[in-house]
Amino acid sequence: MFKVALYGNTLDFYFLKRFDENKKLIDKIDNKVFFATSGILRGNRKNKYNQLQGLPLIENRKIEKYLTFENNNFVGEKDLYLEAGRKFEKFNKPKILFKEQAVEWTDLSISYNPQPSVFVKGVFGISSQNETELKDLFSRVISDMFTYYIFSISGGWGVATHPQTKWEDEYLSFPFIENDNLKQKLVSLVDTFILRLKDYYNLSQEKDSGFQLKIINLRELNLPIYQNILKKINNIIHQIYDIKEHEKDLIDYSLNVSRYQFQESKQDLFTKRVDGEIEFLSKYAEVYLKEFSDIYSDEFIQVEIFPLEHFIAMNFVTRKDRSKETVTFSQNKDVESVLKTLAHTLSISEIISTSDPTKNLFIQKDIKGFEENSFYIIKPNEYKCWHRAMAWYDVAEFKEAIQKAEFDEFYTEVE
Repeated sequence: MFKVALYGNTLDFYFLKRFDENKKLIDKIDNKVFFATSGILRGNRKNKYNQLQGLPLIENRKIEKYLTFENNNFVGEKDLYLEAGRKFEKFNKPKILFKEQAVEWTDLSISYNPQPSVFVKGVFGISSQNETELKDLFSRVISDMFTYYIFSISGGWGVATHPQTKWEDEYLSFPFIENDNLKQKLVSLVDTFILRLKDYYNLSQEKDSGFQLKIINLRELNLPIYQNILKKINNIIHQIYDIKEHEKDLIDYSLNVSRYQFQESKQDLFTKRVDGEIEFLSKYAEVYLKEFSDIYSDEFIQVEIFPLEHFIAMNFVTRKDRSKETVTFSQNKDVESVLKTLAHTLSISEIISTSDPTKNLFIQKDIKGFEENSFYIIKPNEYKCWHRAMAWYDVAEFKEAIQKAEFDEFYTEVE
C-alpha cells in the first residue's frame, strides 16, 4: 500500500492484488530441483568448509547484467572459514544470481551463471541441475513484469538512499505461474539470448582455463539485437500472466517514469517535452476513444490536440457522425485562443493562479472541465503527464464525473 500510494494508483493496487492467490517463487525452492542461498560470509575461524575450495569465486563487483562468468579468481584458504553460505550443493550447479543492491538506483542486477561457482554476501542465488527449469525461471526474472512487481512491493527500492531488495519477502514473493505449453519457447529464447551474450562478451572456452571475459560497455546491451529477444520474452510472459492492455501501460510507466522519480540526476527522463511527439500523444488519446466508444455507441468522439510550449491540451468533442478525423493536431500556438476554444471561462491568469492553488496547472498537474458537447484536459508539457498509463486513470475520473452528473439529472427529473 505504501509503495502504491507513493508511486502508483488504484489501478496498480488491483493489478498486484489479482496475483495474491498464485504460487510464489519461494514455492519453487524445494531443495530437490531448485536450491536457494545467500552468498558466503567470511569470518568464522572455528569451522573450515573445504568442499568449496577451488571453485570459481565471484565477488559482488564481478557480476555482470544478464550473464556472469569467473575464471581468474578461486576460493582459497582464507575463503573457507564461513559464517554463512556453507553448503556445497547450492553452489556446484548452474544458477541465477540476484544482487541485493539496485544498479545506479535504477536497475535490478540479475545474471545467469552457467558454471559451478561461489558468490559472496550481498548476492542471492537460485541453482538447479535442471537447466530447462532454470532457464524458464530466468525468463521470468528478466521480464519487465518482474521488474515492475519488485519495484512496486520493495520497501527499499525507490525509497532508501541505498536501495536493497530483500530475498524472501521481496524477490521470492514474485507470483510464479506455470505454463508447460510455452516453457520451451521461453527456454529457446533464453538459449539464444545467452549465446548472443557470449559472443557479445567475447567468451571463448579453452581447455584449461574455462571462459575468458572481455570487459566492455554494458550500456550497449540496448542494441536492437538484444532488445528484440527481450521483447519476445516479455510478450510470452504477458500471455502467461494474462496482462491486460492497461496493465502493460502500468508496467511501462513504472519502468520509464516511477523508478527514476526519486533520482535528481534523471529527472529529464520523465519531464522531457512531448509537444512534438505525435505518436506518443495519440496513444494517450486512443484510450479515451476506446473507453468512451464502449459506453456511447451512438456517438463518436473527435480528439483535438493542442501541443503548446508549456502545456498540452486535449479537447474531446462528441459528434453524431464521423465527419472528421478521429484525432487531429492543431497548429494554433496562441495560448489565449486555444483556451477559448476549450471553454470561454478559461484564461492564462486562471490556470497559473497563485491565489487559488486548486486551479493552478503546475500545482495540480491537470485541469479538467466540461462544456455542453465536449470535455477537455490540460496538463504540463511533460512526458510523465501524457504517458498512456495516466490516460486510464484520467478516463476513470471523467467517467465517474459523467456518471454522477447523469445520476443526479435522472433523480432531479424523477423528483
